[in-house]
Amino acid sequence: MPSYNAPRDATARSLSHLRDLGAQVVSTRGVSDVALARCWAAAKALHFIAGYDGIPLRYVLWHDDDIVLHSPACRGLLGWLDTLSTFSVSQGGKPVAVSARYLQQHGPAIAASHLYGSEHQKLCGLKPVYSGLGAHAMHLEAWLAFCRKLQHVVTLDGTTMVPCVTASGPLQLPDRVVWSSEDSTYCALLESAGYRTYLTPVLAGHIPREGEKPRWPEKDSPTLDERERALRYPSTPSPLAADGDLPTPGRKLLHSTGN
Repeated sequence: MPSYNAPRDATARSLSHLRDLGAQVVSTRGVSDVALARCWAAAKALHFIAGYDGIPLRYVLWHDDDIVLHSPACRGLLGWLDTLSTFSVSQGGKPVAVSARYLQQHGPAIAASHLYGSEHQKLCGLKPVYSGLGAHAMHLEAWLAFCRKLQHVVTLDGTTMVPCVTASGPLQLPDRVVWSSEDSTYCALLESAGYRTYLTPVLAGHIPREGEKPRWPEKDSPTLDERERALRYPSTPSPLAADGDLPTPGRKLLHSTGN
């Protein structure tokens, strides 16, 4: 979890619940550049995993400091990850990554965008996306294999090697140049290594910069029943409602949510 100061109060409570499920939380503080903060967090996670000898770890979850992911939502997200990865591997593909659905920090749009063009094959009815990294999960072994393929750079202290898991800057598309956030760059690097990201129906809350109340997709305050319905996933995932509910890259860029 990259964080400039500290996680929001509601985020800290949800992290406490995830710890109760056995999660090991690795975080960074005080790194103002969002992309570097994510690279630094990845380096700390790799160092932690190398020396860890507790209960075997199975997943890696990016969790931003302004996201609320309740325990049932986390279990639902990892359930989708298991199902989609198993289906992908059975078709000769690689394991996948998954993201919860949450709003951009301001506005009604989901923090995800369909890949450029529509030629990409769906998986269980779901299109691959470039998602935000507020609640983004992969299987541990797949994430470690991805990190091994990346370049590593020395940070300004001259001693620490960090994996280049992401960056931000201008990106040349076939017909225009757009600004690529660190979220979409991370997903693009995953895709280039064969790991696509799929948006699940699992809901997460996103806390605005000014305020403490999380905003939820479609409704500001869904009831518990509504939230639980969104977490129920079938043995074979069903398609999302509509292909047109997400923007295409360049028309609406992903919102950076790392710090």
